[in-house]
Amino acid sequence: MSQTAIPEAEHGGWLRPVALALRWGALAVAALLVLLDRRPVPGVSLVVGGVVLVALALWRSGRPLADPAGRRNALALETTVALAVVVLTGAWASPYSLYLATPVLLLAVDLGFVRALAVAGGATLALAVTDVVDDAPGDLGAATQTVTLMVATVGAGWVVRRALLQAEEEHDRTLGRVQQLGHVNAMLSTLHDLVRSMPAPLTVDEIVGVIRRQLDELFEADTVALLLADGGADRWRPVYAEGVRIAAELATEALPAPVRDRGPAQRPIVVDVLGPGEGLRAESRSGAYLWLWMRGQPSGLLVLEHDRPGGIPADQRDTLERLSVPLALAIDNAVWFQRLRTVGAEEERQRIGAALHDRFAQSLVYIAMSLDRTVDRHPGDDELVTLRSDVRDTLADLRETLRELRLRVTDERGLVPVLEEYLERFGQRFGLLTALEADGSDPVRPALVVEQQLLRIVQELLNLAEREAGATSVRVNVATGPGWLRIVVTDDGRGIPVPELGAEAAERFATVRERADAIGAAVDVTTVPGEGTDVTVTIRGLL
Repeated sequence: MSQTAIPEAEHGGWLRPVALALRWGALAVAALLVLLDRRPVPGVSLVVGGVVLVALALWRSGRPLADPAGRRNALALETTVALAVVVLTGAWASPYSLYLATPVLLLAVDLGFVRALAVAGGATLALAVTDVVDDAPGDLGAATQTVTLMVATVGAGWVVRRALLQAEEEHDRTLGRVQQLGHVNAMLSTLHDLVRSMPAPLTVDEIVGVIRRQLDELFEADTVALLLADGGADRWRPVYAEGVRIAAELATEALPAPVRDRGPAQRPIVVDVLGPGEGLRAESRSGAYLWLWMRGQPSGLLVLEHDRPGGIPADQRDTLERLSVPLALAIDNAVWFQRLRTVGAEEERQRIGAALHDRFAQSLVYIAMSLDRTVDRHPGDDELVTLRSDVRDTLADLRETLRELRLRVTDERGLVPVLEEYLERFGQRFGLLTALEADGSDPVRPALVVEQQLLRIVQELLNLAEREAGATSVRVNVATGPGWLRIVVTDDGRGIPVPELGAEAAERFATVRERADAIGAAVDVTTVPGEGTDVTVTIRGLL
């Protein structure tokens, strides 16, 4: 049994009056038994024992001890004195045996079940030894009652202790939430003041534009590229590239050979002579590579390559090294501002959905009704019939878009039930077979903002599966565990690799990456041409 310390329940708590009632109630019962002559014990012993216990009860009924060590010493002394009185006044037959229940109960609350049971067992053993030493036969009924009382008191104390510990844990959790909200409030206030004081919005594109101009002024490279880690250190996304064509994402194996061979480094990696195909660009013959460290890990890579050997002069190498920290800091700030905007854009999404519904949807409904009346008056006009059909289709698409925009998780409806409803509607709308599997060993839900972003990610992936991959069935698996959540979206479409996606599809998938990055999730894609695609979204470190 854990010996976790808990606040003193007697000290101004609800258990204090209970302990007082038990002490004085036990003395009252003892006095009644003495007056009724129900205990065959010499009167002098009873009177002396009663006086001692009354004095003990008066002492314990005074100002409670706040110090844990002093409190436990007082309980030990009370137990010892009470046991001595019971032994000297007849052991099992003592009218004061009931008084032992109070210190034993408080010991169980304060020290736990095991220690209190040991104390109760010791007291029972002392009474049994006294009974054996005494020539008179013991009272089996009184012995049974005393032992039963001891065990029941220890059990009651254990139950009270569990309740107090649970209440204390809940109090700590509530206090932690309040403190966390206070920190968040202070942080948001600071961010608000910072954003208001900034001369222009801080975006990754703007920061990259500034960096590009600085690089053009400082270095005359034939190939310049800036790569950022995308969902982990195994994939890299180009945010700027000049003089080279790069895929939408690169695996670590596709990085230039000097970077792959040497791994992340604090100083620039300068290679005066590159072999064929060793650079980011096949024609490059020299290069300099600068890792950008953000929050203790390599999160970016700056590539400068020349078409001739020895392209980076010695004086420029020092300049490149000095650029490492400011470049990494500027990009990291921009990335975090972008994450904040992505998470905060959800409310704007809801506002746009409401505006579309209140204005454009109502206008389209009016136009559709007017066309119905016009077609009724001119049933032979094929153009009007076609126009009415187009307006109805547009209205249906708009209504479905509005449902997607306004769909959200709540405290009452979590991610799984909302996804279940959405998958059913999505399958009916596009004629797809859909299925949802939920497997969770951890019942704790992540924050609403995290669930909402995960919902939007699944919506984007479903649209990609239907529009780009030509899938006929889609399966979504949601699995949770202690501190992590994983969503796998599987389709049976054409299995198009991410670098080969069209412009619109690539933009949609970039949105998926952006949303995942905003909540600290990783996205992994596995495609098999002609068989389908698995997209896994994993988020760890959940509370």
